[in-house]
Amino acid sequence: MLTNSEVDPVRLRKGRAQMFAGAGLLGVGVVGLGVMVSGSYIQRFSAHELARGTGYSDEALAPLRAQHSRGETMLAAGAVTAAFGAVLGVTLLATGARDVKAARGRVQVAPTLGGLVLSGRF
Repeated sequence: MLTNSEVDPVRLRKGRAQMFAGAGLLGVGVVGLGVMVSGSYIQRFSAHELARGTGYSDEALAPLRAQHSRGETMLAAGAVTAAFGAVLGVTLLATGARDVKAARGRVQVAPTLGGLVLSGRF
């Protein structure tokens, strides 16, 4: 039976905090993925429109060029954010889960009909 004295509260709190931070960073990674997909769509759309507007003046095509540049920036920033968010999030989730598991009782003593059973996790 686990008692409250066999739980390491500091390590348990640290593990839970790491898991919450990891989940938050995974959320940031998902948002970065969304920005990357949006940037890709904007870039492709503006490239298509620029290809169709070859006979127009530079002043008329300037907003499309700016939109194309914005799409490239969104694509790059989203890719970096998604990659770092996913890597850091998964790492923190795994480390936090390990700490939470380790914080629980390492040695258990349980009563039986013939006496006591001593078991542990190492």
